Amino acid sequence: MIINTKTASTFRGVGVVFLVVSLILLSTLIVVTTAQQVEQKSSIEMGSEEFTPDGQLKSKPFYGVEEDLENENISIEELIKRLSSSSSLEQHGDLFLRKIPFDNVAQVEKLGDFLGSPKANKLKRIVFNKNGAEKDDPNVLEASKLAILLERGFLKQTQPTLEVIGVTSNNMTLETCMVLSYLLFQKGSVVKKLYLYNNNIDSACLKVIFSPILLPTASNTSPDKVTIPPLTKLVILANNVGDEGAKYVVKIAEAIPTLNDIVLKKTGLKEEGVLALANFIESHPDRLTHIDISENTQFGLKAFTAFCAAVEKSTTLNLLDMNEIGMDSLNAVEVLVKLIRNNKSLRKIDISDNRIADNGVKAIATVLSEQNVHLGKIDISNVGLTGEGIRYVIDAVKKNSNLKKVYIYRVEFFFEDSGIEKDLKELKKIIKSDFIDEEVITSNEINTDPNDEENVEEPSEEDITEEDDEDDNITDEELSAHPLFASLMESATPKKDEL
Repeated sequence: MIINTKTASTFRGVGVVFLVVSLILLSTLIVVTTAQQVEQKSSIEMGSEEFTPDGQLKSKPFYGVEEDLENENISIEELIKRLSSSSSLEQHGDLFLRKIPFDNVAQVEKLGDFLGSPKANKLKRIVFNKNGAEKDDPNVLEASKLAILLERGFLKQTQPTLEVIGVTSNNMTLETCMVLSYLLFQKGSVVKKLYLYNNNIDSACLKVIFSPILLPTASNTSPDKVTIPPLTKLVILANNVGDEGAKYVVKIAEAIPTLNDIVLKKTGLKEEGVLALANFIESHPDRLTHIDISENTQFGLKAFTAFCAAVEKSTTLNLLDMNEIGMDSLNAVEVLVKLIRNNKSLRKIDISDNRIADNGVKAIATVLSEQNVHLGKIDISNVGLTGEGIRYVIDAVKKNSNLKKVYIYRVEFFFEDSGIEKDLKELKKIIKSDFIDEEVITSNEINTDPNDEENVEEPSEEDITEEDDEDDNITDEELSAHPLFASLMESATPKKDEL
């Protein structure tokens, strides 16, 4: 694959040698295949929860500020006017660019100049969402336009400040991945989090983004001179990178020792990819704090067993997301039970949308009843529960005070059981379900009568730290205020400019 003259001239200011040589070396890779855009159907938690050394949950807000949501569906000229007349950029350091088409080179150059000005010298987080030119493809982020922003903006900073980069629903090409690579690995890089969602990238694109460490010779420099960003979180979500991509992620984690949070949700993982992750976790038991392999259903019991065995030995893993992975047998549940019993670092597991039914939940509830189990939160929503399964959950919560939250949303069918209803009401702060009316769930939490000021209860310290309104079951309104995934809940029926 070769860059044409026009594109190469655009890249000149951002390291043409790095770009061209890398593309030539990568020309032997399999041609990028076009994967279908996918529609996200469930809520996403951006920025994993964090824990103190003694295992207490730290309260952590969503990434982003609501002011950034104003920067949507406007021209670049209007965007620059808004940012120039506001102090939000200096105060918050967030810039969310949604449906702002990069279709005018002159305007993109002006935006680049603005990003290189003192007004933006504290910019820490930037998100690109659907920035293609409307007349061509509204979801393609062109490499030439991103290169302009890089050359005239980010590279003008004497000391890089960008800590978070998000590229979502932009159908990245190999050339775009190349420019992103230069931004990620620029000299003095301080990038800590990289979010890649629904960009139609495959393993080849992933290899291009991380080519300085996966292909050190591509940058015409020795590996020891490559700038290694202090990356802690890597989100590859709804991109079909497959097993090859998972293997690259393992190599990336080996090359970047700070990386401890990996999301590979809905990425086409199969047996080889999961086994590669298992091998990494087993050989680095003190590295990862969070891993997400959700919505990958094409790996079997062998890979699942190896993965759980590795996680079982981890000493640092706090969060494990495995919702909708096709776990539907008691053999798989037995493997998970062993993991829950023996791992001492895990604080939350999500196994929702796996059809383990009452028998599976009974096995899990049995181990959760043990006082020496350290797990504090578990999501078993939509697993085929009936009243019998809910009773197992209630009994486990009553026996183990370590359990702080158990989610059982989307139970199989409605039933009438006054005893269960009574227990669910009493345990509503721990067991979160859609069985009890919203009015019942929220009543008596605090006195909401504005005329009765004396009897208003102050929220307890536990209420604050445990975050009763969990991100896992975020409302549409809350998700709409989420910078990286604001577009996902707009409509169940995609519009012409949607996913």
